[in-house]
Amino acid sequence: MARSGGAGPGATRRVGAQRLIFALYALGPVTLFFFLPLVFYRIPLVVYLSDREAYVGAYSVAYATAVCVAWFSVAFGILLWPARSGAAAPAREWSPRALWSAFVWLSAGGSAVSVLHAVVVMPPGLEDIVHQLAFAPVIGCVLGMLLLRRLRLGEGRRHRAAVWALLLLDLGAWLGVPVILARVAPAAFGVVALLYGLTAMRASARSVLAVGAALVTVVLIALPVKEVVRAEAYRGRPYQRIPLAVALGLRRAPKAEAPRGGASVGERVRVFDPEASGLRLPRATGALRVVEFGMARVLNRIDRLSDLAYVVQTTPRVVPYAGTATYRPLVGALVPRLLWPGKPREEAGQFYGHRYRFLDPRDTEHSVNLPMVTEGWVSGGWAGVLLSAAFVGLVLRLVWRYWIGASGAPGNVMIGMAVLGTAVDAESNLSLIAAGVVHALVVYWALDVVIRSRGAMACPAGYQA
Repeated sequence: MARSGGAGPGATRRVGAQRLIFALYALGPVTLFFFLPLVFYRIPLVVYLSDREAYVGAYSVAYATAVCVAWFSVAFGILLWPARSGAAAPAREWSPRALWSAFVWLSAGGSAVSVLHAVVVMPPGLEDIVHQLAFAPVIGCVLGMLLLRRLRLGEGRRHRAAVWALLLLDLGAWLGVPVILARVAPAAFGVVALLYGLTAMRASARSVLAVGAALVTVVLIALPVKEVVRAEAYRGRPYQRIPLAVALGLRRAPKAEAPRGGASVGERVRVFDPEASGLRLPRATGALRVVEFGMARVLNRIDRLSDLAYVVQTTPRVVPYAGTATYRPLVGALVPRLLWPGKPREEAGQFYGHRYRFLDPRDTEHSVNLPMVTEGWVSGGWAGVLLSAAFVGLVLRLVWRYWIGASGAPGNVMIGMAVLGTAVDAESNLSLIAAGVVHALVVYWALDVVIRSRGAMACPAGYQA
């Protein structure tokens, strides 16, 4: 297993390469939400407000693209700026027994927590911790693949079978359950973190590409399938998690929301017109029409450029800058609700949705995603964008330098995957991302300490350290 090396030229290049890999996995997927729409959508872009449609012309789209280029350039630049010395993060190596124990507990226990988190709302004091531990099956997948690589062929057959069984359990928990519940975003974040874990563990490029192609295909298929599941199983709405008190029978279930009206999925496919949806696609027929409809749903789901262009077009000309309104929760965002039960709730999505009329003024239940890039412009124009990007780049740089580093040791990779699982959320505002990164860092750093000190399960036969 690779360790952090000295400060020679070779070690410096390796550290730089590993930091580049981390940066690409952390920020690369986020860029797709802003730059991919340029390829597939016609201009003017259409933005759907609560009471009308708004159109964003070429100038505002170009200006919004420049904002994105500036934000990502600053964030990448700070994260990748060469350091004067080598990586400071220690190599968090695990003994063979600790590795086996960690895999079993993260897979079995983590899968149970992940499924529980997907269907039940925990009390506020526990929700933050359960949310982080629900990511454990993704880490279990990487550890399982590492164990398969270390088990000599023909030996340890029972343990090899056990590894495969737990890997299937992991996949079902973090990939299958969200798709069944029509919630694809957690699965997509897991795919990115898993691919980073394999890359950081020095898996072959062929293995990473094969696993990536398979999992990305599943997620892309799941996005349009989600529409069918919601329409048929959840009455047109997202799955609503059950409060713990209701699950335990201590309280009555809240009254179910009325089903949403509208055409069936089949009817929507039949009348779908890519040109009317603003897409640069010809109108397909037959089976290709279903594929085209699914592709349109994927693009519509990830498009964040349209909203940003509309914000740039209206701020500050019509809607004034919001100042620090959405950043104030940062003061308490790093404190878990377990330690601060009365901590104010994050309401940036409501604030943003009403300020730009994405939400009906009377709607106090729903919220609109406010990505960090857009939040920067909403808050203070160019100053807000550059300061937001600098903050994100600096936080990720510090976390990588002192806790993750260039080592491919299991503890380092586990912490890196947990941090990435939060950092790749392109649709959340800065306080949510910062809090998630810090909480993931604390939880999985503590797990690493426990694993290294207490891993004592018997090591499988045929295991190569």
